[in-house]
Amino acid sequence: MKKKSDIALLIASIVFFVTMGSVFILQRCSKSKQFVSEQDYTTLVLAHVSELEKEITGHILDSQWAFWGNDSLSRFPLTQFAITEKIFFYFTQNVCPPCLIATVDIIKQYFPDYEQNDTIIFISPDWTPRLRYDCYGKKLLTLQNGKIGVTLEEDIPLFFKISNGMELTDVHIVTKVDFERTEAYLRNIVGASGI
Repeated sequence: MKKKSDIALLIASIVFFVTMGSVFILQRCSKSKQFVSEQDYTTLVLAHVSELEKEITGHILDSQWAFWGNDSLSRFPLTQFAITEKIFFYFTQNVCPPCLIATVDIIKQYFPDYEQNDTIIFISPDWTPRLRYDCYGKKLLTLQNGKIGVTLEEDIPLFFKISNGMELTDVHIVTKVDFERTEAYLRNIVGASGI
């Protein structure tokens, strides 16, 4: 009988010490965790976005055919946009809908007639085919290869222009942590070109 009570006491002691050790370890870990403030998070995100913009700027677009909506029979070379002052807005279907809607609302501020204005061109490689003629009121430019040729680590919406040499210029990545940055970008684009 004494052996059973000794074993029970030993088991209870082990459970007690394991529990107390776990509590002690959890307390130490929670004290050492560093939480990032919202301001620090925004600063980190914007620094990363700036690095990506620098990395993408100057990238030469893949030479390919393009067409409006689904009309692949009426295709034309993407190079035809190299001699224009067009602003491209590139996004995928994986962009969060509220972010996309907020960006389109910002576009409307600077291009109130954006639905008819051919200065701003929407591109999406994977937008639903049935909606390619009415994506937030605009026809989508469809690229034959489906991509602009820039490898992005995630599906991020971005604005850009194309130089005569088919290089990406004036690259701006839209980020939900700072839509005012996108407003400033479009304000500068509109002001600089007098659109």
